[in-house]
Amino acid sequence: MSNKPLSARTRKFLANIPVVASIFFAVLVIVEWSTERFDRPPPSGPPVHGFILPDKVAKLLGPYSPWYPVEFYVRPPPACNITQVNILHRHGARYPTKGQTERIQRALSRINPPSKKNAHSVLGFTRTYKYQLKTDELLWFGATEAFASGVASYNRYSDLAHVAPPFLRAGDSSRVVQTGLNWARGFETASRIRLKKPLIISETPGQNNTLHGGQSCPAHDDEPANRAQAAWLSHFAPNITARLNAAAPGSTLQDEDIPMLMSLCSFESLYHYSTSPWCHVFHSSDEGTDEWAAYEYWGDLEKFYNTGPGNALGRVQGIGWVNELIARLTDSPVNDTTTVNHTLDSNPETFPLSPNVTMYADFSHDNEMNAIFATLGLLRMVEARRSGKNLLPQSLPLDYHVETEQVAINAESLSISKESDAIRVKEMDPEKPDPNRKWVASRLVPFAARLVVERLECPNPNTTMEKKSPSIKAMRMLLNDAVVHVPGCQESEKILGNGVCDLDKFVETQAYARNGGVGEWERCRTNEE
Repeated sequence: MSNKPLSARTRKFLANIPVVASIFFAVLVIVEWSTERFDRPPPSGPPVHGFILPDKVAKLLGPYSPWYPVEFYVRPPPACNITQVNILHRHGARYPTKGQTERIQRALSRINPPSKKNAHSVLGFTRTYKYQLKTDELLWFGATEAFASGVASYNRYSDLAHVAPPFLRAGDSSRVVQTGLNWARGFETASRIRLKKPLIISETPGQNNTLHGGQSCPAHDDEPANRAQAAWLSHFAPNITARLNAAAPGSTLQDEDIPMLMSLCSFESLYHYSTSPWCHVFHSSDEGTDEWAAYEYWGDLEKFYNTGPGNALGRVQGIGWVNELIARLTDSPVNDTTTVNHTLDSNPETFPLSPNVTMYADFSHDNEMNAIFATLGLLRMVEARRSGKNLLPQSLPLDYHVETEQVAINAESLSISKESDAIRVKEMDPEKPDPNRKWVASRLVPFAARLVVERLECPNPNTTMEKKSPSIKAMRMLLNDAVVHVPGCQESEKILGNGVCDLDKFVETQAYARNGGVGEWERCRTNEE
């Protein structure tokens, strides 16, 4: 029996195999070479905007936004050397939590899918729609966010990585642990350095854990966040509720259901790696009322009034981590009476300091990161005045935005003596969003958010040709690659450069943390308001 000759198409396919293989390996070589050669590292997250999520929506999803760089990373001033890096990292994209899942399913149960006659309506897709999400665990997309972040961290700080491998810690929530492990895999892939697995710290209630501080503050109440969100919901949701109920006659959606349905745009898109139909149900800015911007503010309010500056027991939950940061930056033992686990932090194996470690990566949750930002005094936009005098301490920023509406006196929350009768100005009005606000959840705590603190060694500004002065230690912070201006460091920045603060000055600005919350921590252990 004679062999059948190959067709022209098959011969052409076989002839092209060496070419395709050569191109594939050439791309690998180029990527490896470019990673080493170019100052700007490869993207530190998977592609999202315009690919999985609509461009107009991707950055308006609050804490459910996928990670994106708020600004391009800028290196420290040329004369400054990075000697240590501390990374605080939120877990990557996840499924909805158990509580969220219950609320989402309740909302979906109130939708009566349109008849075939009305299948073209905005909710027409619900005729065949099936909810497929699990609960709590890390999404595959979240794992790729963490992996890409590990690669980017090595590319940026490779000099430090070859002095000593990073030391990793994670809370024992599955999605947090998996984020840490995937970050480590990305770092190992880029560096060819083998890392130890993250130190896992218990998140059991009552256990001290600086990566999950809320469990140590039983008196904390999320009611301020609930009230603020309810107030804003009453402004933006009723029209949406009416529109959707009209689009699917017989539906009984309520205002509280709207944010749950909007959250599916993120959760389902990142799960399926394709745009969820829920992304197109709600209007963006070029379609009249910007429903997505309203949803974004709803998420901002929750973060601000839950563990952020708007909650009387918010910032106290970040004290422990800030005191650990100070210990690392100053190579000194941890001094803390709040959420620090002293069994771990007094052991050099579980809390190593320089020179044994020059890179740290801690993996946590968005609520803990919010508390830490509040502890540090970052991104505030308030002013307290009496008789024309600014009553805020110098450890807080000077460039405040002053609202016209003045609200209740709360001197204690601003670390101002009660005798001053300081007036606190409302910072995040639940009924009137400030377009210039700084507390924007998608910029602060998106999935895979990261706060980076670089310790620097910089030339002493007092050095002259005649007199050589020792170099000085300094630091700077970056939040999702954007330089963050540390409160109270304005004079240092003028001398040392954009975002750079003298280390001693930075420690000085953190008096609230170093003093254990000036009485607020004791309130965590009681039901006192």
